[in-house]
Amino acid sequence: MQLSKREQQLVKQFNQPDTHLVISHWPSKTGSFDGIATYTQDTVEKLAAYSQDKFVVLAEGQKFALEKINKNILVVRAFDEKHLRLYPRILSWLNHFNLIKEVTIHSEFCASGGPSLRLLMVPFLGLIKLAGRKITFYAHNVVTDFVKFAPHFGKQKDDQMIKLWALGYRAYLAMTSLFVDKFVVLEEVIRKRLQPLVGKKEIVVHPHWIAGAKQKISKQQARRALGLDARKKIVVSFGFVTYYKGADFLADFAKWTHQHKKLEQTQFVLAGGPAYSLQDKDYYKEYYASIEKTAAYLPNLTLTGFLKEEEVAYWLSAADVVVFPYRNLMGGSGALQQALIYGKPVLLSQEMASGLGLKDKEVIFTHQNKNLAEKIESFFTQTKYQASVQAFSKNLASKLAIEKLIANHYQDVYAASKGNFSYNSFASQSSL
Repeated sequence: MQLSKREQQLVKQFNQPDTHLVISHWPSKTGSFDGIATYTQDTVEKLAAYSQDKFVVLAEGQKFALEKINKNILVVRAFDEKHLRLYPRILSWLNHFNLIKEVTIHSEFCASGGPSLRLLMVPFLGLIKLAGRKITFYAHNVVTDFVKFAPHFGKQKDDQMIKLWALGYRAYLAMTSLFVDKFVVLEEVIRKRLQPLVGKKEIVVHPHWIAGAKQKISKQQARRALGLDARKKIVVSFGFVTYYKGADFLADFAKWTHQHKKLEQTQFVLAGGPAYSLQDKDYYKEYYASIEKTAAYLPNLTLTGFLKEEEVAYWLSAADVVVFPYRNLMGGSGALQQALIYGKPVLLSQEMASGLGLKDKEVIFTHQNKNLAEKIESFFTQTKYQASVQAFSKNLASKLAIEKLIANHYQDVYAASKGNFSYNSFASQSSL
C-alpha cells in the first residue's frame, strides 16, 4: 500500500521503541456501540494521558485510514475482521512499525470472523513471536464449561458437539499460551478458568475502572427525549441481546408480570441489539426474532435494537435501576461498568454475583420470577432497601475508581513506570 507523505510522517513519528502497539477494535464514526472498541478506547486514552506514552492501535475498518486521535494516539484502520486477509494486513502494518517490540492483542478483535479466523490466531501469534516481539494478550472471554453456555451457541446441553468444542477450545488456549508472554483478564473468576489451560504462564487481573460519573443528562430530560412516561418506573437491562446475558429471561419475566398484574407501572427495557458475533447465525436470528415478537405485543417491554453511544447515555440516564439477569459470565461485564459510570443502582443475578465474587444478598436475585419481582417491588416501595442497593452500587463503583487501579494496570501491562506518576496531576491536564 502506497502511503501519502503525511501518512509516512505519522508512521515515522509513532514508530519508536517505547511506543505501545495495540491490536483491537476502536469506535467507528457511525457511533454503533461496540464493547471491545469502547474498552480499548477508554484504556488507551486514559493510560496515554497518565503516562504520556505513545500508542498505535491497529483497528478494524471498512476503509483504510490513519486517524491521529491526539499527540499520543494513532489509530490505523488496517483490517476487515471478517476477511481472511486480516492477518496478512496486520502483519504488513507490524512491518511499518518495526521498531516497536511489544504488541498488545485483544482476543475479540477477530470474533466476528467465526471459528476459522479464530483458529488462525495461533499461527498469527507465532509469526509475531518469530519476529522477536513480546506479546501481551487480553483474554476478554474464557469459557471452560460449554454445557452451561450451550443454548448461547445454538446447541442442546447434551449435544456431543459441545464436548468436542470444549476440547478444541482448551487446545486453542494451550497453543495460544505457547506464544503469549502475559495474559490479562478483567475478573478473578476468568483467571481461575484460564490458569489450568495455560500452565504457569503469567496472568494478571485488571478490572475495568470507573473514570468519573457521566450523569450529564437528567432522568427527566432523558425520558422526554426517549418519549417515556415520566410516571413509569424504568428497569433497564443493558447489553447485547443474548442467552447468557439472560435477555430471554427478562422478556419472559415482563410477560409474567403483565399476565399476573405485577409491577403494573413498571417498564422493562432491553437496551441493546443483536450480538455482532452471532447476528448472522440462523439459530440466533430465531432467538432474537422471538424476543422482538414478545416486545412487539407486550406494552411493558421495550427492545431498543442497536444503540449509538449517545443513545446508551439516554437509556441509562432514564433508568431507575439496572438489572443483570446473566446466566453466567464469559468475561468482564462492560455493561455493569457503564451502569456504574452513570451512577445507577444495580441488581445482579446469583450467577453474575458469584462470578464477580460478590455476596451482598440485598442486590442478588435468582432466575425465578417471584424472587426478581420481590426485589424490584422492594426497590420502589421500601426506602431502606432502595438505600442499601444504592449504597452497594456506589461502594462497588468506588472500589473500581480509576485512581485506585490505573497505576497497577500500567505497571503490569505496559511497562515499568517511567517516574513517580500522580493520577491527579494528569487528570488536571487531560480528559481523564
